Amino acid sequence: MDRIYLDHNATSPLRPQVLAAMADVSGEGFGNPSSLHWAGRAARSALEECRERIASSLRVQARELVFTSGGTEANRLAILGALAAAGSGPHVVASAIEHPSVIDLLRQLEASGAVDVTWVAASAGGVVDPESIAAAVVPRTRLVCLQHANNETGAIQAVGPVASLCRTRGILLHCDAVQSLGKIPVLPAEMGADLVTASSHKIGGPRGVGVLWIRSSSRFETPHRGGPQERGLRPGTENLPGVAGFTKALALATPVDRALRDRLWSGIRARVPEAELNGDPAHLLPNTLNVSFPGVMAEMLLISLDLEGVAASSGSACSSGARQPSHVLRAMGLDEDRIRSAVRFSLGWTNATEDVDRAAEVIGRAVEDLRQAAAPSREAVLRGPAASLRTAGETRPIAPGTRLGSA
Repeated sequence: MDRIYLDHNATSPLRPQVLAAMADVSGEGFGNPSSLHWAGRAARSALEECRERIASSLRVQARELVFTSGGTEANRLAILGALAAAGSGPHVVASAIEHPSVIDLLRQLEASGAVDVTWVAASAGGVVDPESIAAAVVPRTRLVCLQHANNETGAIQAVGPVASLCRTRGILLHCDAVQSLGKIPVLPAEMGADLVTASSHKIGGPRGVGVLWIRSSSRFETPHRGGPQERGLRPGTENLPGVAGFTKALALATPVDRALRDRLWSGIRARVPEAELNGDPAHLLPNTLNVSFPGVMAEMLLISLDLEGVAASSGSACSSGARQPSHVLRAMGLDEDRIRSAVRFSLGWTNATEDVDRAAEVIGRAVEDLRQAAAPSREAVLRGPAASLRTAGETRPIAPGTRLGSA
């Protein structure tokens, strides 16, 4: 059975060229970049060469880049470092569709009384209105968090107007660009943000390495102590093989042709006309589809697809294990049925036309099978005691506090 991987937003398979680059640097560059002897100097030289190459790709200064263990750590470092320099009692404005690594940290800080947070919802199309962010800003606001593109829906956010607002108010803007890097242009300095995060494994690079760009003029204090690495901003020995792999992956990254994504969507709609796209088609990443299938539970559909060799997901890989409805789709104001039937398909460098054609066929068949399997259950419910009561015209009011079903 040929397998089709449509979960690149969770992680993208390692490119062979990336693996080779990691193997090369793991030989001569085995030393600790902080060591002063010949092995350490070789490792330091390789590390700084990678930093220069990534900086060139992003059109920023190399000294503004800090290597981390991934997007989550980069997001945490960005937020904690900005708040450490903000003084006491800062206020933060954040979109309600941020990645869990941002939301969970801000909620923790909010619960401890360290910050006040105003959460801004998204439109039904998944886009946050810059005017809503402007309305949430107060004199104590020191940080705004707005994703560059959402990991679940692929919705691209209007960073420019928000950056202009923040610049005129002296507020730092943090943008999580983990999902947008390699899919649309990501040029941190030109975006107008002050703190931009990215990760390697979303673009065919290795896991366990990410980067934080800090604009040189930003007010930022390291929230961690433990060593002089990364100019003292991120202690710990740098992951040189990972950085080398990240560098190679970024050099190889080319956006998915949106025609391939549109072909998948057309194939799905041809087989499941009731399918609903979650997100404004005019503002989506070229590789991402978030689709609701009325009458079908996402978990059951994902299992059926997996049995047919098609890999997809129901949302963020960092929160899917929690079995909670998507906070992103909820922040967009979608109803619970639509949220619980939503599946994300994200394409990447491994996919071709034949993949999306076969995937659409499998999806259509799986949805039909699940609906047919559920039909007898619905009929049985209608033939049960409750149906008899309705037929007889009997109505029994439900007392306040009555629990229906089991927990």
